[in-house]
Amino acid sequence: MKKSIYSALVSISIVAVLLTLLASMWFYYSGVRKEAEMHLQQVTTVLADGMHNQPVPVDWLAASVAGIDGMTRVTWIDASGKVRFESAYNADQMENHLEREEVKAALAHGEGASRRESGTLARETSYYALRLDDGSVLRTAVDRGSLLAIMQRALPGVLGVLAVILIACFFLAGYLTRHLLQPLRQAGEAVDAMISGQPVPYMLGVPELDPILARTRAQQENISHYIDEINDERSRTRHMMDTLTEGVILLDRGQSILDYNNVTAKIFQLTSDVHGQSAAALDQSSAWLTCIQDAMKTGESSTELTLCERIYRVRARRTESSNDDFTVLLVVRDVTETALAEQRRREFSANVSHELNTPLTSIRGYAELLLNGMYHNADEVKNFARRMIQESNRLLGLIQNIMRLSRIEEANEPYQWQNVSLHYIAEQVTDLLEMQSEKKNIRMRVHGDRGYVFGDARLLFELVLNLADNAVKYNREGGSVDVTIRDGEDDVTLTVKDTGVGIPIEQQNYIFERFYRVEQSRSKETGGSGLGLAIVKHIVALHHGELALTSQPKEGTAITVTLPKTQPDAKETEKTQSADDVTNDGAVSHVVTK
Repeated sequence: MKKSIYSALVSISIVAVLLTLLASMWFYYSGVRKEAEMHLQQVTTVLADGMHNQPVPVDWLAASVAGIDGMTRVTWIDASGKVRFESAYNADQMENHLEREEVKAALAHGEGASRRESGTLARETSYYALRLDDGSVLRTAVDRGSLLAIMQRALPGVLGVLAVILIACFFLAGYLTRHLLQPLRQAGEAVDAMISGQPVPYMLGVPELDPILARTRAQQENISHYIDEINDERSRTRHMMDTLTEGVILLDRGQSILDYNNVTAKIFQLTSDVHGQSAAALDQSSAWLTCIQDAMKTGESSTELTLCERIYRVRARRTESSNDDFTVLLVVRDVTETALAEQRRREFSANVSHELNTPLTSIRGYAELLLNGMYHNADEVKNFARRMIQESNRLLGLIQNIMRLSRIEEANEPYQWQNVSLHYIAEQVTDLLEMQSEKKNIRMRVHGDRGYVFGDARLLFELVLNLADNAVKYNREGGSVDVTIRDGEDDVTLTVKDTGVGIPIEQQNYIFERFYRVEQSRSKETGGSGLGLAIVKHIVALHHGELALTSQPKEGTAITVTLPKTQPDAKETEKTQSADDVTNDGAVSHVVTK
């Protein structure tokens, strides 16, 4: 725009200067011509008046012409057109002038004038003729250069002046261009300042631009308001998406990723931005890609994915938009805990059925033998009765353990929270297991501090009893069981260490699961149900404690329980602790195995 304005101003200036120059020369030439013609009239009139009463007019004219400037010609022509006198040429040699324009006009009207140009000499001659009283004509003429000749003679000076004027025009055009564009530049700067949010003057003082600036300001404010609303809405949407526990992904019809939330990045372990990339950049499994394709075709689909040992439920839905376009919304939910809980429920049901079926089958078999009268010897009958009692006790113990574990998980019973000495409980447990340990010649000892913790005495007693009972059951003849209590700054540790069979390292991560037993045959001989350590795990979780295990096969096992001396809120714990808390929120904070 600046270049266009500058070029226009320069062009206008050049045209104006040239037109002015030509007009000036034309007016100058016209003035000179008019002045010359008036001079001819005056000279002719004076000569005509002087010729009266002259006896020899030719001589008088010759004498008079000598006193006139050398530029003026004088010609006397009689009524027949013959030249009687010519100041510049020989009159006798000149042709008849009766047909000359100025002569004819003078004869007809008393005076006449004409102009004739010489194309070769670039000269112009002005004529003035006056009819005398005797019918003759007195004519004067002046010869001068034509307009073109004058322009040619003045050309060097004119070009010099023109060059100076044009240079001045260039500078003036530049100044005018800057001056004209200054308001536009200020308006542009004001618009830029509006866009960047900087303060600007409300008006520029330019009547032509102030209304435009005012409308621009209003539009910019509206646009800023709309942008703020869009950004706020986007921020709210992004915050909502990022606060969801599910991964949310939006695809276009070409399966390119339009948007996703932070949970999605964690689920698929993204290390870089994948906006605009294909959905295959998240996962290339056939289940994932088929789910997306089915949703695009049928409108909705679902599948399950396993990523990094986690199970995810994927639901895809096609959403229609304008212009016959559509997007695909995918929601990825972590269902690992639900799936594992369902798996544990099925396993628990299967294990319970199996564990109950074994003693019941034995009892039924013994009863059928006795009912059919196959054994009549009193000793044999007593032996069967003893076995039936053993299986019944085993069945009763299993049922009691299941009921006890269910009560702990459901937390339906009110707990009595109080300061309890783990050392005192350990002593009670060793007294209770004294006869059982003596049968295997196992030495039981309690060491360490008093170990006061805030908890339920009945549950803590059951915890220590299960640990010590397992230490005795799975110990070798002549072994030992050591129970050690140590006071810490904020917690108390209880360690039950035996010299028994130990636990293979590949099984150490499973021994706290329900019905899990290291040696099935040995557990059956000892009456183990596989629920003791599961009960221990839930009691520890209920008291916000931790479990640690160290074991070496054929060398022994040490299980350490760490319990806090105080509980966060015993009453609140009593009200809110549930099976979901124990099962899903980490029944054991961590299990260390060696």
